[in-house]
Amino acid sequence: MPRFGGARNCGRCDGLENDRQTARMNKAFQLAFESFSPGQQLTLREGQEAWVKYRELGCQMHYTLTGGTMDLINGSGCALSKTRDRADALEWFGKKGG
Repeated sequence: MPRFGGARNCGRCDGLENDRQTARMNKAFQLAFESFSPGQQLTLREGQEAWVKYRELGCQMHYTLTGGTMDLINGSGCALSKTRDRADALEWFGKKGG
């Protein structure tokens, strides 16, 4: 993992990992989706759309909480942890589906 200094650059590092976790989540979603019946696919798609809104709104508060530079780290950390957890859940669905 690249090394960055300072609060703003820490956010960049989190951003790189968030990109990796987002790719992992998208791949897991596709695998789960393909293993489900049409009705389950609809439920999974609607759930994913709702989850994206939940993540965005939930982490938005972290990005603006104090007005300081630590908000960048807290916000990106929030998005990273939620994305990682969702990727884990979708991988589990993919293993249990179909």
